[in-house]
Amino acid sequence: MEKENIHKVLKHARNLRILIILYSLVYLVFAVWDIYLKDFFSTNFELKIYHILVLGLPIKAYAIWYVLNMAPNREQNKTNNVLGLLFFGVIGMWMTYPRKKRLINRLKANNSMFSLKS
Repeated sequence: MEKENIHKVLKHARNLRILIILYSLVYLVFAVWDIYLKDFFSTNFELKIYHILVLGLPIKAYAIWYVLNMAPNREQNKTNNVLGLLFFGVIGMWMTYPRKKRLINRLKANNSMFSLKS
């Protein structure tokens, strides 16, 4: 893999990590608000959890694009990651969370002469 492609994969992985963390924090804050704090503050602020789920759709689409086009995984892993994203929501996002050390090891394995391409 060319050096510029490696930087491109790492850049998209970093962006995806940031988006997953931010979305999870927003999801957690509004879930706690909806369950526990709504009655305590007694405001008219009504934000249902499905509004937050709709906000996650562009992030899921970006994660699916990343898994299918950029991630250096085998085809079976890509299929499992996409199905996890589609059916498990926030948990599926964390299942596909690109860890930096593992990603760098996979990119190095793809560059070696003796790696198995699949």
